[in-house]
Amino acid sequence: MPTIPFQQLYPRASPLAIDLLQKLLNFDPAARITVEQALAHPYLAAYHEEDDEPVHERVFDFSFEVTDRIDEMKRLIAQEVMSFKASKEQALGSQNGGLRRAASLSAADRSATTTAARNTPHVSQQIQEEPAVAEEAPGSQLASSMEVDEDLERELSGQSMQA
Repeated sequence: MPTIPFQQLYPRASPLAIDLLQKLLNFDPAARITVEQALAHPYLAAYHEEDDEPVHERVFDFSFEVTDRIDEMKRLIAQEVMSFKASKEQALGSQNGGLRRAASLSAADRSATTTAARNTPHVSQQIQEEPAVAEEAPGSQLASSMEVDEDLERELSGQSMQA
């Protein structure tokens, strides 16, 4: 069965998104990128914070998860996430006010991400060949001039909204 190029499936996706998708969904597991490589990819630059990305040297053993029921698997995953978050908050204590979401990408950082993409050889060629949708649409504004919803930012960063 012939493969359909991701550019054809997602014509409005950025070249960086297509590049990451191709690397993540490579059929050959030996050729697939690692978690560390994925987090370092220019497309995820807004979320990449090396100091807050623990690395585990051993292969995970999931043999303790013996359930085949989706609802039970969801419960186990949620329980593990809450347990991990509680242990991180306890370890951090009052340092930095506990766990918080990193601030959204600033206009300067968005610009730096675009520059990094243009400096990545195989991605920069795609960027030059296929302009971004925002650049193609007449009258559209670039992402750097987008308005920021302050209430949403406070909510996402864990700060309580004041009534």
